Amino acid sequence: MLHKVFQRAATQNPKRVFVCDGDRRITYAEALNMVCEAKNSLPVTEGVYYFHLRKALDIMIPLIALDWMQCRSCVLSSEFNSGEILEIQREIGAGIVFSEDTDLWVTSDVAAIPRLLHYKSSEVGVEPVGVAGEGAIQRGMIIILTTGTTGAPKPVLYDWDTLVSQIRSTNTGEDFRNWLLIYPLNHFAGIQQLLHAVVNADTITVPKSRNFEDVFEALLRQEVDSISATPTFWRFFLGRMSKENSRAVDLKQVTLGGEASTQNLLDQLKDCFPHAKIVQVYATTEIGSSFSVNDGKAGFPRDYLKRPVGNVELKVVNDELYVKSPKRMLGYLGKQLDGQRDTNWFPSGDLVEVTDDRVFFLGRKSEIINVGGVKVHPQKVERVILKVSGVENVRVKGSANPIMGQIVVAEVMALQDTDRGELILAIEEQCNRELSRYEIPRDIKIVEGVEKRNEKITRR
Repeated sequence: MLHKVFQRAATQNPKRVFVCDGDRRITYAEALNMVCEAKNSLPVTEGVYYFHLRKALDIMIPLIALDWMQCRSCVLSSEFNSGEILEIQREIGAGIVFSEDTDLWVTSDVAAIPRLLHYKSSEVGVEPVGVAGEGAIQRGMIIILTTGTTGAPKPVLYDWDTLVSQIRSTNTGEDFRNWLLIYPLNHFAGIQQLLHAVVNADTITVPKSRNFEDVFEALLRQEVDSISATPTFWRFFLGRMSKENSRAVDLKQVTLGGEASTQNLLDQLKDCFPHAKIVQVYATTEIGSSFSVNDGKAGFPRDYLKRPVGNVELKVVNDELYVKSPKRMLGYLGKQLDGQRDTNWFPSGDLVEVTDDRVFFLGRKSEIINVGGVKVHPQKVERVILKVSGVENVRVKGSANPIMGQIVVAEVMALQDTDRGELILAIEEQCNRELSRYEIPRDIKIVEGVEKRNEKITRR
């Protein structure tokens, strides 16, 4: 399905730029030729094709080719080491690993695919994991690993048809977009970004890195008009945007996903990009892309719990959001599947607070801090701290305590030129005003950065 959509985009818009990567500007027609070349050059295996690559284009082209070949793919984080990759292969199955890191794999089986990449064969002595009683992963599938921010990554199985069907065509006439690629392609949102661009024949611009200077240069140099990223990224980006810089950027769309957004962040984005449409997307690797909100308010309307929203239905059970979707994952790899997509209610793991007209996210069930038997939601505490002027980002977590079981700890990133002593006092005052005594952080640390994975705060 992916390759058919790509062929259609290349046929209808051959001169449209598909990828901007530094000085390289590759049109859809040129990219289609590369896909065909890869299809004819890729080695054949009954296992899984793993991608451990840093360059997005080196992943996109063969992914499309492998769908055409009806093969199985899995994109790995470029930050994984050889031990982590080996562990994932033991869980998923043997196959071929694409990597530019010549130190990772010792093998004589090396072949060059012109203009694309090098591949190395890695046999780990295991067979592909069986699902649905068929003894092997179905062909033409993609395995997407969960981000691992709250636990070990889980392998999730999708077919390309389902992923493509989640994408809504937004182009009318010549209204093409140029999207900055912030999400890595091993992330569900990164795959969604690729599919959104292909379905709408949009352009993907790849920055040299996610450092502010490289992102800002790509925005100006390639005339990017749309960005989809996590709230963590947007806080980092806005924390370094001067008024002069903001006047030089005119975005059409700002999309947030992967984490709950706060009202003050949405207000800051609207102030910085007054002409942009601001969209919050709710999606998980397991459930897929579910719904979006573009009214500029944190959370989502309570009315969504009373009616179908797009392709999904929503309900709240014991403060946890449940989703019913016909376009969710086939299942976790290795778990028994019945051959049909499970359309029952799926627990999202996200805790919510329902008010008179709004539903707000409180965080993941696995993140709850137990303070003397009282449940504390880290994201509620973070929302309060993020209101304080001078705070760029914050991570709230629990720390073991012999008396209370756990206490609340806040790791705070300060904006440049902020007095740290005054900032801590301001945070303490804000927390004392808005939080219960159990929720108030007992330890506030000023840190240079919070741990992230795939542009999301790590909470393991």
